[in-house]
Amino acid sequence: MITDLIATVRASAGSFVTVALAQSMEPIDDLQAETPAAYFYLGGESASQSDADGAIVQEVTRTVNVFVVGLHADMMTLRAEIRQLILNYQPDAYHTPMEFVGGDSASIKGEWQWWQDTYTTRTHYRQT
Repeated sequence: MITDLIATVRASAGSFVTVALAQSMEPIDDLQAETPAAYFYLGGESASQSDADGAIVQEVTRTVNVFVVGLHADMMTLRAEIRQLILNYQPDAYHTPMEFVGGDSASIKGEWQWWQDTYTTRTHYRQT
């Protein structure tokens, strides 16, 4: 799911130097060369109670987080570019289109800002 999302964003996010899977929560080494950057990772997962008789059918909400790294002055524009590509993206026939949940500043270092946005999609677990 996340690999295809990253490929889709990478192909269309013209303002970004780096679009990749987050490898760690450590700061990037070279802000000038590697930014603007978008780093994706799978977040949490939550499920509703099953309401089926004789089977388990649960709606599962999955989150995808993205760190957007760039200059303070450009952050709203960079986030809007990523959001435009993720909103309504449908990972596959079994997931709902992606929706925005929220975001917040994760770190600031001088004129550079790390911003984390969260998106969700839903699917179902079924067991008979």
